[in-house]
Amino acid sequence: GGGSFILGNPPAGLDENKILASSDTFTFFSEKMLITQDVLYVPEGAVVKVEQIPPRLTETTLSSKNKTVDERSILVVRVVALDGKTTATEAELSDRIFGTHGDPHTVTSQFSACSNGQQVFVPAPDREDNIITDGVVTATFPFNITGLSGRRAKNLASAELERMGIKETDYRHFMYCVPQGVKPFIAFSSGNPGSGEYSVYYDYKCKHSVTGMHELGHYLGLGHSGSGASTYGDTSCSMGYDSKYEEKKCYNGHKLWQL
Repeated sequence: GGGSFILGNPPAGLDENKILASSDTFTFFSEKMLITQDVLYVPEGAVVKVEQIPPRLTETTLSSKNKTVDERSILVVRVVALDGKTTATEAELSDRIFGTHGDPHTVTSQFSACSNGQQVFVPAPDREDNIITDGVVTATFPFNITGLSGRRAKNLASAELERMGIKETDYRHFMYCVPQGVKPFIAFSSGNPGSGEYSVYYDYKCKHSVTGMHELGHYLGLGHSGSGASTYGDTSCSMGYDSKYEEKKCYNGHKLWQL
């Protein structure tokens, strides 16, 4: 309403590159069709079809619709051995992963933000015996950890959890934080589809939101985001590689479509 269009060639001297570089919004429908100010220039002989396009969905309109919320519980396992322990305390891990003590940027808050509140991870509930508090449990085993692989350290911790009465089928996901001293790695995830899946992190990397987004992305069925010959080359996506562990980052369009 209120607009107009003119059949014919664009006015002489019209600089299309300058128009595109300006702060205004222009839409080119073909090589010779353009909008500038309130005038649509259409080549002679062209067929004009006018349609009303539905408004884009915004966060407000999305929130007003019925959303399917996927809520999954996570138990964070702080590993302690004879010769080393995970650097972060239970309270620090709970805060960095779940925000239980006020941290505004966490693994779970980033998932919620990137999914418009449709993918929610919550801490495993407390137990009356106080073994689990704010989604975190400490697994202490009487072995040295130096030189072990991350997977071996995880298996020892898992066996200790079973002795404590906690099975890997009790919660949707387990995050194991193993001490420095094991063979260096960043993080990895594994497990069978459904209950009992887990991810394992090298000490302080358990507190990094981007690393958590990456490994939990695998848990949700996502592969790596590559670019060219690099498996992790798409650094715009949490499933690629980036050394900025505290950066707020979501998945790329292809990964979000998968989810």
